[in-house]
Amino acid sequence: MVRSDDLMLSGYRKTPRLPGHRVSLFIKEIAMGYKEIAMGYLSIMLIIWGIIVACFLVLLAYNANVTRYEEDQLFLSDTNEIEKRSQDDILKKVTRVQPYIRVFASLSAIMTLGVMGIMSWDAWQHLSR
Repeated sequence: MVRSDDLMLSGYRKTPRLPGHRVSLFIKEIAMGYKEIAMGYLSIMLIIWGIIVACFLVLLAYNANVTRYEEDQLFLSDTNEIEKRSQDDILKKVTRVQPYIRVFASLSAIMTLGVMGIMSWDAWQHLSR
């Protein structure tokens, strides 16, 4: 004779399941899988976002360090040739770094919007339950 405790221990339930129960469980597992995939993408996007923002901040710090010695007013005469060369060197460095700053600023803005979008979508999914 089989007792109900034996059925519970062996993995069987005492109450019968409805016919559509397996299908709803399957759909629920798929939905949870998509949520886990989205959260996996979020962690990857956050890592990439952090790297891009760190590079952007390093470039901004470098640009600020280079332009620290830039003069606001420069008198161009033959006696100031050394100062003119140093100002030209500063200008070359700034113009060389400027495109990278623009690229990393754009990428960080796009990644920020992407991360905010995924987080908003995840919050919407939690609220709609």
